[in-house]
Order: sequence, then structure tokens, then C-alpha cells
Amino acid sequence: DFQDMDLIEVLWKQDVDMGFSLEDPMQPEGPQAKKVELEGQIDKELKLAEEKLQKKKEETENIEKVKASLLETHKERIQPASPG
Repeated sequence: DFQDMDLIEVLWKQDVDMGFSLEDPMQPEGPQAKKVELEGQIDKELKLAEEKLQKKKEETENIEKVKASLLETHKERIQPASPG
């Protein structure tokens, strides 16, 4: 029974996303208020996603720097070695 409620809620939210609603369209706290709330939520999630991407980019750049410095030290170690 609880799962039914979850399913109904999910379907209802999808309807709200598409602009349909069970509520009276004259109520200001109805779909329009929900829409604004959803847009705010979407903005938050977009910002979070952008921050995550930025962090990933920075991490990748740091990894590249570390790789480059490791390669440099590796080359330096190889070059001075005399044959024999």
C-alpha cells in the first residue's frame, strides 16, 4: 500500500512537471508555486553539478601536473646513467 502511494506521488509529480495538476488552477500555491520551487531546485542541482565538474577539472589538472613532474624526475634519473 505504501508503494502505491509512492507510485501515485511520482506520477503526480511527473504530471506537475508537464504542467498538469489535480489542483484548482486558481490557487496560487498550486502548480505555479510548485513550478517555481522546482526551478529553484533545478538551479541548485545545476550549480552543484557545475561545482563538481570544476572540481573534477581541477583534480585532472593536478594529476596532469603530478604526472608531468614525475616524468621529468624520471627522465633526469635515466639520462645521467652511463652505459655499462
